[in-house]
Amino acid sequence: MSFESIASERHASGILRDQSIDLKGEKMEPVTIGAKFYSADVYGVDAIIKPADNVTGAVIRTASVSGTVLSGLITGTVAPKHGSDYAGKPILMTLGSGSQNLSYPIQLPPGYGLWITANSSSPSRACVTYDLLP
Repeated sequence: MSFESIASERHASGILRDQSIDLKGEKMEPVTIGAKFYSADVYGVDAIIKPADNVTGAVIRTASVSGTVLSGLITGTVAPKHGSDYAGKPILMTLGSGSQNLSYPIQLPPGYGLWITANSSSPSRACVTYDLLP
């Protein structure tokens, strides 16, 4: 079944509509998920995408992450040494209380990796979908 063939939605108010809209009343487009995925609880540092596997670039499609203060979702060409090793590395998300969601896709250059870090005895959790570019 294609998206075009799906019947209209019923809004909470009972009004039928033929598209999803956000709180501003603007049309929402479907979000593409990546063909590859990572989902884990992490203590310390764990690779989601290894730099050696990212030969032609990668696109992070979706990400939902949570963790303690100073934990993060980090990219770069060199892995973080510990949970709060941010020096000289692009930080995509810093974590604290609650979970955070990626608002838009992010394209990583070839040779860049992606890591989730945890900075305490509590784990960080990452649920990420991505595509390695051809």
